[in-house]
Amino acid sequence: MKFFIICPGYNCESFVKTCYESLIGQTYINWYALMVSDGSTDGTGKELNKISYERIKTVHYPQNKGAAFRRWQGIMEQPLDGEDVVVQLDMDDMFRPNALKRIKREYDNGAWLTYGNWVSLGGYVNRLQMPTPEVLKNRSYRRSRWIYTAPRTCKRFLFDRVQAKDLQDEQGNWLTKCTDLALMYPVLEQCPPERIHGIKDVIYVYRNKHSNTSLRRYGTEHKTVAREWLKKGKIKSLYEEWN
Repeated sequence: MKFFIICPGYNCESFVKTCYESLIGQTYINWYALMVSDGSTDGTGKELNKISYERIKTVHYPQNKGAAFRRWQGIMEQPLDGEDVVVQLDMDDMFRPNALKRIKREYDNGAWLTYGNWVSLGGYVNRLQMPTPEVLKNRSYRRSRWIYTAPRTCKRFLFDRVQAKDLQDEQGNWLTKCTDLALMYPVLEQCPPERIHGIKDVIYVYRNKHSNTSLRRYGTEHKTVAREWLKKGKIKSLYEEWN
């Protein structure tokens, strides 16, 4: 099983090294990664240029377009097989050494999509939650509480049915807030309940308190508007119904 890790970041100069080290420290080695500086104005690009590792490609774009677009662009440009697994990692965060090996176990047991569990740098451990039987039956993920925490992964064949408009706002602009929700909703909706696996083990380190988080850059009002727009989205058909 091959993992493709998409890792965008904006002004992450101070975090590139720890993120990179968490990648090369993985105990499972069948992976490759794309680390993307999204119009960073600090030294992120220079830090990425220092990386020389055969399974990691780095790129620095001069224009900031947001995580939604950079994830979309990065994934769509990769020559992936439909059975390959796409993994989301933010450049200011880190994997624990066994993260990919633990995720692989779920795919070996039939998963099409996983979400995981994290600990903050301050030591707070997220409490993993599972969707209720009603939410699973109705696929009402957009209208229920958001519980699908990092790290988030899915089979490439699910992502192939995500459209650009799924990641854009009412005016057709790429979302800059709630980008994780925007990408997860349409892939969740394609999955039968038994293909959605939550991982209780803590395998991700979340850096949620620094000056360049999207919440601090755009504010809570922007997040609320984006969330309400995403709630209105049409539920995707189950994957089997596409074929």
